Amino acid sequence: MYKTLNMTRKISKKEIRKQRRLQIIKENKALYNTNINLPEVSIYTDGSCTRNPGGIGGYAAIIINNSNSSKRKVIVEGYRQTTSNRMELMAAIFGLEALKKRCKVTVYTDSEYLANGINLNWAKNWSKKNWVLKQKIRPNHDLWKRLLTLCEYHVVWFNAIPRNSMPEQEKCDELAGIFTKTHSYDILPVDEEYENKI
Repeated sequence: MYKTLNMTRKISKKEIRKQRRLQIIKENKALYNTNINLPEVSIYTDGSCTRNPGGIGGYAAIIINNSNSSKRKVIVEGYRQTTSNRMELMAAIFGLEALKKRCKVTVYTDSEYLANGINLNWAKNWSKKNWVLKQKIRPNHDLWKRLLTLCEYHVVWFNAIPRNSMPEQEKCDELAGIFTKTHSYDILPVDEEYENKI
């Protein structure tokens, strides 16, 4: 008689987390795809900072109406002192805030921090914990709050793409970079949330 071998493989915590991430993405993507009666918009975004953290920052968003690609709006702004992550977040926030009615939106970004924050429910979970991380307030909580509110109104999916892999996203990268190099510290607005904490 041969002993029956136990072929059951123990699943590691890493694999469990990966499977959970994939399930969350699948559920959120399915929710996004069920909303088909809204105007569809694409927003390409990027943020830049001359020195991270604390340098001059710029962000850019290109908003395109999917039913008429000639209808587009370009937003380029920045701050005298900020961080790259804050610029990535602001690009998405100001792009969504520019929409005049509820839309189904795909936001294209090369920031996994931004995409995963929404697609994987990180920001929602941070909110449930009152934005506390190791007894301190989580960085950028002010912007995540704004972004969550916008994502509750619009139907939004964040598409994480490789850097400069699409012409519009590459243009945003160029515009944000140019902004940081052509605007002096003295004339730029203050990113109060950032500067009040340094």
